[in-house]
Amino acid sequence: MRFGTVWFAKLPVRTYVIEAQTLFVPYLSRMLERAGLSVIETSAVLNEKSLSEARPGVVFVDIDYSERGGMTLLCGIRETLERSPDATGAPHVVAYSSGGADETRRASCYISGATLVYSKDASEDELVAALRSSVGTTVNEADAGASPPRERLAKRRRGA
Repeated sequence: MRFGTVWFAKLPVRTYVIEAQTLFVPYLSRMLERAGLSVIETSAVLNEKSLSEARPGVVFVDIDYSERGGMTLLCGIRETLERSPDATGAPHVVAYSSGGADETRRASCYISGATLVYSKDASEDELVAALRSSVGTTVNEADAGASPPRERLAKRRRGA
């Protein structure tokens, strides 16, 4: 160790998973870990309090089986993250859907708050590679609990 040098450990990106079919949670967790994401919490429904407290860098959500409806769920996630008292940024909201290839559905997901939309038709290897390239797999230790910059959320709202 050298004095005067700051060393940063690379840590996996903190990921919050919302999946109504609990049978698939272990599979999704393993897949997300292969992509370099660390699953910190899972929930079958949107739990605003736990999502706000978790401060994830990624929210991974299966929008197909939500009681609230997929687009309503995405809007609820966006609103929860915006109201979070210590919201320092806008995490990636990854929507995972069987209709992910349909352009109208993809557009609806983006309008409702998703930053990324993936189809369940993709293979696990394709999804892992896509997540690695679009989300990134590690962050500096100093930023491990923080989310990406808030400006991204503001840009998304303006449609830029």
